[in-house]
Amino acid sequence: MSDNTWLSVIVPTHNGEKYLDATFQSALVCHMEGVEYIVIDDGSTDQTLMIIEKWQQSLPINLIQRKVGSWTANTNHAMDCAKGEYICFLHQDDQWLPGRLELLHEQLRLYPELVMIMNRSIFTDSSGRDCGYWSTPLAPLPAIVNPNSMVKMLLVQDFIAIPAPIFKREVALKVGKLNTKLWYTADWDFWLKISSVGPVGYFNKTLSCFRIHSESQTVLGSKSIDDFRQQLELPFYKYLEECCLPEVEKKRLLPLGRFSIEVNISLASRFNGLKVNWFSLLIDFLKLGPVRQYQYLNYSRIVERIGSRLRAGFIIKPLRSSKP
Repeated sequence: MSDNTWLSVIVPTHNGEKYLDATFQSALVCHMEGVEYIVIDDGSTDQTLMIIEKWQQSLPINLIQRKVGSWTANTNHAMDCAKGEYICFLHQDDQWLPGRLELLHEQLRLYPELVMIMNRSIFTDSSGRDCGYWSTPLAPLPAIVNPNSMVKMLLVQDFIAIPAPIFKREVALKVGKLNTKLWYTADWDFWLKISSVGPVGYFNKTLSCFRIHSESQTVLGSKSIDDFRQQLELPFYKYLEECCLPEVEKKRLLPLGRFSIEVNISLASRFNGLKVNWFSLLIDFLKLGPVRQYQYLNYSRIVERIGSRLRAGFIIKPLRSSKP
């Protein structure tokens, strides 16, 4: 490990010419000594490689070309190549806001016991317009969130934006990095693994942007509803069983997690033009009772998630038959 590299920034790319300049520009504004950028390209056929080569003149970018058809596998490879004590992700369509690295670096100096720290984000649309906050249910620093508390909330819904966390490389390698079988919930699974082994911190300042647009992999991938359901159920049931929460707490979380999965599936179905029984979903929500209803709304950040997509102008497709 390099003595002067404290952070490795992993940027997986594939045909990202539309947003990549803005992404690197945001990194340049935040750049500081001791930060390396590992850009791992998966066979881009547009102007992506030319854009990367241009930005190599301004940022310490290590370009790796590795055509495997999997951003998770490429990200894992980049983690193996990383030199920093800490790692973070910056996807080709996301951005940082000024001061992010310096502010979080200072927090990590103050709280070296944290295995992961994250900041508040905003949603942006395809043109970069602000579409609303993406916050978390976590108490902000100086409060430190222990593994049980973090896993309890995170099991209900992934409330962590990809560009928001910085985590310890040693911990990421120890827990097994990203699950390459998951295309939609690989990050959720990864945050659960990291959160299970140590304390995390939440810096309640908006320092990153998560872009929502109709060409994203997650939007396009959700067309297969059966596969989408499996992507959601696998991490939930796995970590519900394996986590160290008391059995009574697991039983309380079970209906919350199941309801959250059904909400996500319903939203994906409706976006793709399939019929959804909203009345049945409402009945299930009422059955949760006041305490669990509040927990779901708090943990899931559902109002922020739906509101941002409406402001971004996501258009629901006309209804179609659910049969092939």
